[in-house]
Amino acid sequence: MLAGLMHEYVHEIIISVVIAVGGSALMYPFKVIKKEFTNAKAALSAVHEELILQRSNCLTSLQASGDAQVKLLEKAVSVLEGIHTSQAEMSGFLKGSQK
Repeated sequence: MLAGLMHEYVHEIIISVVIAVGGSALMYPFKVIKKEFTNAKAALSAVHEELILQRSNCLTSLQASGDAQVKLLEKAVSVLEGIHTSQAEMSGFLKGSQK
């Protein structure tokens, strides 16, 4: 009975198997492309996160060095003010001593 039914539907079974194999063969490149796209997207996300981390670290270090530079500039200004005052006193002394 089963052999008779199989014999009757052999063409349909063969066509179904051929379509299934053909469909799988046609879908294989798309599966590979999707996998590569997913891997590339994950790598790009990792690079993006690394750049964000580096930018944050850079901004933090710039901010810290900026504070240090402000302190150094304040010291430099106070030293220059002292030099200016000394130079003004020296110029006054020299002008007075030349008379």
